[in-house]
Amino acid sequence: MEVLDEVADSGLVEEIEPLVARGTGSPCTLPVEALLVGMCLTAAHNGGVILFTAVTDLLYFLFTAVTDLLYFALADEMRQQLGLRPHPDHDHGFEAAYAVVRRRIHSVLDAIDPSPLPKSHRLARRHVEKLLAQADPAELARKRTLMVRVANMILAMSLREAL
Repeated sequence: MEVLDEVADSGLVEEIEPLVARGTGSPCTLPVEALLVGMCLTAAHNGGVILFTAVTDLLYFLFTAVTDLLYFALADEMRQQLGLRPHPDHDHGFEAAYAVVRRRIHSVLDAIDPSPLPKSHRLARRHVEKLLAQADPAELARKRTLMVRVANMILAMSLREAL
């Protein structure tokens, strides 16, 4: 499959996988490669044009569309090749698969987010200032550099066909 080659050639798997690897707990059921393939196929399925009015719209669409594609639209052989566990094709199966995708995307975003502030919270200015003062500037700079590198890799991957 062409998208597998594109994801492999992008370097994104090698960049992201170490950031989200866990040494303890249950094994991951959604490899980074599978997530990236799902995101690429979802974008291609929508012609690369998606309009959102809010970040929450984007994340909900991304989680839902990628879940549906990876777990319920791909052929069984492709799901096996990507290392995906099957989920039953009903509402509880979809919710379980959706939770896997949501957790994995959030683990990637958390690994590269250069902000020490919690998401989806309205904070008092004094609390924000306290969190910013407690943050390690070196760690924030490292994550900022990492975020830019990953974003540039995604951009480069998206432009390959245009060249």
